Amino acid sequence: TLEDGKTKPCNIIQIGMKKYAIIISEGKKRQLRRMFQHFGKKVAHLKRIRIKDLKLGNLKTGEWRHLTLKEIDGLKGR
Repeated sequence: TLEDGKTKPCNIIQIGMKKYAIIISEGKKRQLRRMFQHFGKKVAHLKRIRIKDLKLGNLKTGEWRHLTLKEIDGLKGR
């Protein structure tokens, strides 16, 4: 529970000494940073790798590509 209410459950997997993979199903304002702060931890770096079925893939910082119609439909929930 954060100051603006409860969050949906998330999955946290430790993948290194100070590295975690976190899966959330909602994205409240600065949610992950506030969750970690609650446990006395500071988030140094966040990297979003997926939204629904749309994956970042090999895109580097500043790169972009057009979405396919299938990807657009998936984001719209069709």
